[in-house]
Amino acid sequence: MHAFIRMAGARTQRRNVPRLSVALVAFVTALGVTLGLMTTSVHAAEPDTRGLFGQQDPTYNGVYRQSASVLGLAAVGITAPRPTVTWLLRQQCADGSFTGYRLDPTQACPEPDLVSFTGPDTNSTAMAVMALRALTARYTGSARDAQRKTAVKGAAARAAAWLTQQQLSDGGWEWIRGLGADATSTSMALAAIGRKATPTSRRGSTWLRRAMSIESNCGVAFQPGSLVDPLSTSWTLIGAEGALPYVRYTGPRTLTPCTGAQPGVLAAGTWLASALIDGEGQIPSPYSPDETDWNATALATLGLSQSHGSTGALRLGLAALKSNVSAYAESADGDIPAALGTLLMVAHAANANPRDFGGVNLPARLLATVQK
Repeated sequence: MHAFIRMAGARTQRRNVPRLSVALVAFVTALGVTLGLMTTSVHAAEPDTRGLFGQQDPTYNGVYRQSASVLGLAAVGITAPRPTVTWLLRQQCADGSFTGYRLDPTQACPEPDLVSFTGPDTNSTAMAVMALRALTARYTGSARDAQRKTAVKGAAARAAAWLTQQQLSDGGWEWIRGLGADATSTSMALAAIGRKATPTSRRGSTWLRRAMSIESNCGVAFQPGSLVDPLSTSWTLIGAEGALPYVRYTGPRTLTPCTGAQPGVLAAGTWLASALIDGEGQIPSPYSPDETDWNATALATLGLSQSHGSTGALRLGLAALKSNVSAYAESADGDIPAALGTLLMVAHAANANPRDFGGVNLPARLLATVQK
C-alpha cells in the first residue's frame, strides 16, 4: 500500500518514493489520498456527504478520515454524532469491505481497479474495523443504543472477516488486490484484526520481519529490499502494539532492542525513538530532509506511548506536535479530519489535554468539520 505523495495545504511532501518502477508514481499519488492526509479542492455538494468529516474531496480518503475521526473522538470519551456513524455504515460493501469512498451507496462496490486505484481496499477496511469496534464500547444503556450497537458490531465483524481473508500466501496484505504486499497495509490489517498468537498474526509478523532492516536499527521498508521509511516503521509498531485507539498507559516504557538474528517487529520502536530524539521531536521526510513528516511523527509518537515505547521520545514528539498543530492539521480547504483524529489519539495516550493541545481544542475543531 503505501509509497505515496501527500499534499498538506500548499505544501507537497514526497513520501516513500516508488522503488520498483516509474509506473508506481501514479499509485504513490493515489495512496497519499487513501491515508486521509491528502487534500484536494473542495468538492461540490454530492450525495451521501451529510455526516462526513471534512470539506475536502473524499474520493480516495473518505472512509479513512471518517474512521480516524471516530477513533480520535472515542479515545477521549466522545461518541461520534449519529450522522457520522450512519455515513460510515452506509459506505460498507456487501461483502463487508470498504472502499476509499462510495459516491452512491445504493450501487454495488466496484471491482479493484489498478488504473484509478479504486475498489475495496485493506487500508480503508482496517481503519473502519477499528473505528466500528471502538463505537461498540460507546453504546450502553438505552434501547436505541442497543440497536445501534448491534448494527455497528455486525458491520465490524463482516469487515474483519473480509480483511482476514485478504491475507496473501506470503503472509502480508496488499492495499488493493493486485499490487502485492506492503508493510503499512500488513501492519494496519494486523492492528485491526487483533488476533495475536494466531497463525494469521504470526504469518503477518514474519512478513514484516522480512521488511525490517537490522542494519538500519530495525527500520521498516515499504517492501522488503527497499529503503527504510518512517510511515511503514510507525505502522509496524502500531500493528505490533494492537488496535487503536490506545488506552492511556502509565507504566514504564521499555524499547524492544534491535538485536539478534531476527528481532521481533516491536523493535521498530527503536528506529522511531532514535528518529524522534535525533530530530528533537520531528521525523524528517526521507526525501525532503528539510521538511517534517508530520503524519509519521504523530503515528510514531502514538506507537511509542505504549509499554514497548520510549518516554523520552514520546515527550519530544508530543511537544513538537503541540507546537505544530496547524502544520499538520490545516490546509487551504479547511481542517484535515484524519490529522485531528490522530492528534486526539495521541493526546489521550500521552495524557495531554485534548481541549488545550498547544492551545487548540481538538474535539471542537474536529466536530466543526462535520458536513450538515
